Amino acid sequence: MKKITMPKIYTVLGSNIVKYRNLKNLSDIQLADAVGISHDLIKQLESGNPKKSISIETLSKIAQVLNVSVIHLLEQDH
Repeated sequence: MKKITMPKIYTVLGSNIVKYRNLKNLSDIQLADAVGISHDLIKQLESGNPKKSISIETLSKIAQVLNVSVIHLLEQDH
């Protein structure tokens, strides 16, 4: 089985947040406000380089606002 590193997970997560946010026509500021987190954290996540890890609760809130499952946010395009 191929080992997946945390930097790779955050890269995939960031790309998917941008993709689904754009599909919902939300700005990064609107997403941050809807989730209840800082704009800086959204920017860090979208860049794939957060300064600290996020909770599963925050990840779940992001998925809920974007109307996708957490799995979709973590799933790498094939």
